[in-house]
Amino acid sequence: MSESNKIKRELELEAEQLRRRIGELEESEAESTKARADLEKALDQAQSIIDAVRNPMLVLDHELKVVSANKSFYDKFKVKPQETQGRNLYKLGKRKWDLPELRTLLDGVREQNADFEHHEVEHEFEKIGRRIMRLHGKPIYSNGKKTNLIALTIEDVTEQKKLEEQLIQAQKMEALGRVTAAIAHDFNNILTAIVGNSHLLLMDLGEGDPRREEVEEIVKASEKASALISQLMAFSRKQPIKPRALN
Repeated sequence: MSESNKIKRELELEAEQLRRRIGELEESEAESTKARADLEKALDQAQSIIDAVRNPMLVLDHELKVVSANKSFYDKFKVKPQETQGRNLYKLGKRKWDLPELRTLLDGVREQNADFEHHEVEHEFEKIGRRIMRLHGKPIYSNGKKTNLIALTIEDVTEQKKLEEQLIQAQKMEALGRVTAAIAHDFNNILTAIVGNSHLLLMDLGEGDPRREEVEEIVKASEKASALISQLMAFSRKQPIKPRALN
């Protein structure tokens, strides 16, 4: 083989290797592009699922930085994505989320995979004021394997707590009404006997009898007491009470 043919053959081999390498790079780039597209699609799907959650929700990484938040979170706490995503949870809202008990709970999730549910905190939050929040936290798993992500769900139970307090107060008033009714009924029976016997006694006493004035005082006092009992019984029946002056 002549020297020129030898050089030509070597150049052809190098060109073939170069074409093969270019093909491999193009294939690798196509796979990388597809992988990026698949990842973006998966992230979009995950965000759609998060947004579908009714209560405010945060997805945190292992350093407790916000990876994602749903629309309910932004609406509830009146913040924007640029104020939230990528920031440490404890620095959000002028550090209003930096709660010792929340730190303890999230450390348990990070270090021991310990879920927590229905943990209530009452706190002054920026922009929305004092609220009672019920917190739920758990590690996120993918294909059965634990990731470095944590889901933190926040439920505002302030109004629910107010209704519960009102219900408890109503139950107390109902119980008080029943006790009041029972006592008033017993006293009313006693007063009925006193008033009735006092009137009978007045009928037996003459106009000039010195004891008559004392019996009349008993009648007046009994009638006043009877009026008070009527007021108590009206209260126990939750009926409007008409105040009246007692001399």
